[in-house]
Amino acid sequence: MADPVWKIGERGGPSPRAYRLALAAYHASYSSWVRRVLAQVEAVNPVPPMDIVTALVSGSPPQPPSVARLATVNLPAAQSASRVARRGIPRALLDQAGIPPIDLSSIETATLRAWAADGLGYVQAIPAERLPVLADRLTQRVIAGDRWETIREIVSEELGVQGRRLDLIAQDQVAKLNGRVTEALQQEAGITSYTWRASRDGRVRATHRAVDGLVWTWKEGAPDVGFYGERSHPGQAGRCRCTAEPVLPEWFRTDSRACGHRLR
Repeated sequence: MADPVWKIGERGGPSPRAYRLALAAYHASYSSWVRRVLAQVEAVNPVPPMDIVTALVSGSPPQPPSVARLATVNLPAAQSASRVARRGIPRALLDQAGIPPIDLSSIETATLRAWAADGLGYVQAIPAERLPVLADRLTQRVIAGDRWETIREIVSEELGVQGRRLDLIAQDQVAKLNGRVTEALQQEAGITSYTWRASRDGRVRATHRAVDGLVWTWKEGAPDVGFYGERSHPGQAGRCRCTAEPVLPEWFRTDSRACGHRLR
């Protein structure tokens, strides 16, 4: 089955496919390592499930992809985000700011690496978050007198939970990449404010619907729209599909009319 393209905001937006593939490779190697630990513990002592947890905690699981790797595999997504972000900025303004046509500029490259570092934190946290849950479930099943086969099924189920979490992270992080590239490009072009544009469908959050059509600054953002109710910008809260329509500087609008530049 072909991998679905998860469009963000506008037609041609970035897809999380490369991010998902990178995380899938990590999850496959991590799952293989967990199953090897499980087999080793079962061969030595097929009863105490805490031995499994101890072995997992004290072991050396494979590491997730590095920041540089995540940034590299997601260059196409960043370029798609860059194309979408440029649509609302007049070419004359981009030229005046010295922003190249589509190659990732230094500000976009720095943005991409910072974004990859944030996403990596979510990925690294999953095993640590799920181990206590696994320990609790295994302990309960042993007290109930379940067989080793049941314990193995519980471990497999937990690995499935982690895999689904990685898929959600891929979608969420690429949406945030779109928002970050938009912010970086607009600020580099001298745009200080934007109009919040929501997707206007049934999935839009009430807090995002409330700020739709209002003007906010990149310095402060809109209130109460973040994942925890903090200030944020379009596309940067969890799985947000909103976009930032640039508010062009007054001096540029005046000069453009005088010089005959197109605003789009």
